[in-house]
Amino acid sequence: MEFLEDFTEEADELLQNINQQLLGLSEAATSSARQPIFQELLRAYHTLKGLAGMMAVEPAVEICHRSETLLNAARKGQLESDGRLVDLLLEGSRLLARLVHALPERTALTEVSTHLKRLQGWTQPTPEPPVATSGGSLLEIPELVGRHLQSEDWHRLEQGIRDGMTVGLAYFSPSPEQAAQGVNVNLAREVLLATGDLIRAVPLIEGSSVRFAFVMLHKTPDPPESLAGLEWLRLNEQPATPAQDPGEEPESWADHQRSSPISNTVRVEVGRLDDIMRLVGDLVVSRWRLQNALEESGVNERQGAPIRDSAMRIERQLRDLRQAVTRARMVPLSEVFGRMPLAVRDLARSSNCQVRLVMEGEDTQVDKVLVERLLDPLLHLVRNALAHGLESPQEREQAGKEPVGRLRLAAVPQGDSIRIEVEDDGRGLDLEAIGRSAGGRVPADAEQALEILCRPGFSTRLQAAKDAGRGVGMDVVRKAVAEMGGHLGLESHPGQGCKFWMRLPLTLTIVDSFLISLAGERYAVARDAVTEVMEVLADQIHHHPGGELLNWRGGALPLLRLRKLLGTSGPVAEPASPHALVYASGEHRVALVVDRVVGLREVVVRPMADPLLSRPWLGGATELGDGSMALILDLGQLVRHGVKT
Repeated sequence: MEFLEDFTEEADELLQNINQQLLGLSEAATSSARQPIFQELLRAYHTLKGLAGMMAVEPAVEICHRSETLLNAARKGQLESDGRLVDLLLEGSRLLARLVHALPERTALTEVSTHLKRLQGWTQPTPEPPVATSGGSLLEIPELVGRHLQSEDWHRLEQGIRDGMTVGLAYFSPSPEQAAQGVNVNLAREVLLATGDLIRAVPLIEGSSVRFAFVMLHKTPDPPESLAGLEWLRLNEQPATPAQDPGEEPESWADHQRSSPISNTVRVEVGRLDDIMRLVGDLVVSRWRLQNALEESGVNERQGAPIRDSAMRIERQLRDLRQAVTRARMVPLSEVFGRMPLAVRDLARSSNCQVRLVMEGEDTQVDKVLVERLLDPLLHLVRNALAHGLESPQEREQAGKEPVGRLRLAAVPQGDSIRIEVEDDGRGLDLEAIGRSAGGRVPADAEQALEILCRPGFSTRLQAAKDAGRGVGMDVVRKAVAEMGGHLGLESHPGQGCKFWMRLPLTLTIVDSFLISLAGERYAVARDAVTEVMEVLADQIHHHPGGELLNWRGGALPLLRLRKLLGTSGPVAEPASPHALVYASGEHRVALVVDRVVGLREVVVRPMADPLLSRPWLGGATELGDGSMALILDLGQLVRHGVKT
């Protein structure tokens, strides 16, 4: 179906907005605070109803219509907008989501009829009376259309008639032939809006086809501009035409179009942006090949100056192009953060705790692909915070805390990366319980505890519950973070709370990296993973039974030799004064010794497709300017696992 993907995306956005507004409705304490929420909910449901009508998803149309009826009654004070009503509408929202995503197979959901009965049985609003015209007759609006009008719509029609306006009913029947000529429902709406105000748009399902009815208030009795597929009826007698200034020309539809703003937004598939980013990556590699060829050509400084200037100009243009494409791929984190309030609400109920969710930095822009991959690990961390971290209200009061716990989701930009934090003010980690469950000694700190928590199958619960206890959560989180080129960390304070954090790159395709030399081979290391590059002198290294230490800013850093970690050996001996990369994980730092840091450059990340070549410490591969390949190292994995061959 041609418009299926657009329909699904728009419906998902509307449902996410509906969920957020319903949660806001449950928390609103006053009538004045609830009114704008009612308006936004009615708008979202009505838009979704129209979309569902266009796609002939009649069950979704009915759910939206009956939900609108309940909300409108609650807005006018005829119903109590309490938690029971919110629960019913949230149940309908989940059902709508299933209907939207079941559309390709036209799956029939048996829950629809049950839910419609619950919505219908909640209230039976009294139909609005017909509106009297200025001449005393009644407006005759067809029942199929009139049943969709709400109280405010009838009142607007009544006021419009008193003001001498014309009530019009327009029908638009779309067809493939008209669509090919650019004539669609949006154009029909614009033609109508050129001469009046839209009261209500109603999709009408007739067998396998759909047409649209528009109830309008027109400023003049004249019909709107003719348009293929558009029929217009006047429903009240012609009002008196107001006097017009002879020197004033009426605004035409063309004039109206010129004065109306034109949308500056284009919806683009992420796959197309991926294709552009791959082309940018190929250009980056070609640029480095040009640079390498220039260096090996033997051209003197004066003769090669124009070529070098052109190469530098291309480099700047490529960087600008890369940044422009990256910006086009960026979306706000609110796309994933916005799904958390509803999840927290459900999890808090099943976990017997009360929680106040605080979100910070949800407007931070990140790569669209990153947002899609982030949902599962973030949901796991939120679930663990409520299932393991936050206490029950009784336990919190006994510990001298507020009965309502605090869960904080935060996004903190850090250069070319972003740090996402999930923090609670609960009981913190029980290191002794973790040690007992692991069958070993008690972990000395949070970092050791994290290693145990991320073991496949590990759990501190003897029996699995609905939300936790199966030992798959943290293992999934670490793997997902590693696949995104990020790092997972943990901070815990017994009795005060726990904080999990994920440090992730803002984009996953082209990254600024240090190119290093090691035993005659070259490797790449993401610049964001390195806090400092330094030369290591022999008298700075101190040996002790547990390893080596490096003098660093008046203190000492653990020193790891990358040759030893990778198990590499080659004809090139380690230099007398090698370089060291300082890597930081939370408050812990370590120096990794390499032969040389060759330079800093953009590298195109190519995933390791062959599972036989995959290693935890490999973040992919990249092509260098001379046509050779270099492996991309994940320093966090190297330090964490102490890789050896």
